[in-house]
Amino acid sequence: MRLSIWRYELGRLGWPALLGVPLASAAVGLLAILAQVAGNQRQVNEILSNVLDVLPVVAGIGAAGAVRVDSALELQLSLPTPYRATAFRRLALTLAWTALLALAAGSWLEFSGRLIWPVSFAADQLIWLPPLLWLAAAGATVTLGLRAFAIGSGLVAALWVLERSFSDLFAAPGPQTVWLFLRYPYVSPATWYANRGALLLSAAVLFGVAFWLLGRTERLLGSEP
Repeated sequence: MRLSIWRYELGRLGWPALLGVPLASAAVGLLAILAQVAGNQRQVNEILSNVLDVLPVVAGIGAAGAVRVDSALELQLSLPTPYRATAFRRLALTLAWTALLALAAGSWLEFSGRLIWPVSFAADQLIWLPPLLWLAAAGATVTLGLRAFAIGSGLVAALWVLERSFSDLFAAPGPQTVWLFLRYPYVSPATWYANRGALLLSAAVLFGVAFWLLGRTERLLGSEP
């Protein structure tokens, strides 16, 4: 019965939610192929390594969609299973799928020698995991807090573009704590691990806020369809 529930929620997410990750990965791969044709091997490795930065924003947008209130909300609120359990089940499926592909991509980059900022196999997973969880938590919390998927997903995308575009600004000593894409070779190990820990801790707090918001029935009923 429990497995059937998970299969049902996977179907509710739909193919668009599942195709976002492989499509984003394929787009990065296409750019790498074009760089390979140009004969720039260093650029190829940089492009392929950047897939670990692209997947977190896909997860953030997917998380915003996973907690988006659907048209059957009134019916779901009448069921014995709390709606927050249903929403978090969808959120877990979205994140698990994205994390699985990110792990596969990171492992391949590590063992093929293409990762341009390697640390160790275990530590390399911290390149993508904290940003993925943070953007997912932010996307879900903003969507629920403002009751608008468009704002939640748009804010995640805007924040990703901001941090990618102004990396020099976020590399300054102060903002390093909140920089999603801080790189180990450019800072001390202590700073890098502190940054990763701060992102994971703040992501946990944001998920807690999202969990609380999902229990506010009156807010859910006033959300966009």
